[in-house]
Amino acid sequence: MSPPGAGLKPELCLAVGVTGHRVRRLPGVDLEWLHAMVAELLGHIRVAADGVVAKHPAQFASSQSKLRLVTALADGADTIAAEAALSAG
Repeated sequence: MSPPGAGLKPELCLAVGVTGHRVRRLPGVDLEWLHAMVAELLGHIRVAADGVVAKHPAQFASSQSKLRLVTALADGADTIAAEAALSAG
């Protein structure tokens, strides 16, 4: 008899934490560019996590990783990252 949970595989779930400055403390920053860079960075993180799953498919239950953004949703960097994460799904 197999022990409970035998044969079950985990999903790769990666938590990404964000903290930073308020927008008013970043004078002269192009916010459109900043939004795009944060979205691009989150995309790179997703590709890297999915690459780990693809490299070790027998170890994971799903062929895709799950990403979770952890933020306090403060004005500025937190909300910029949250908006990018929501846009990326």
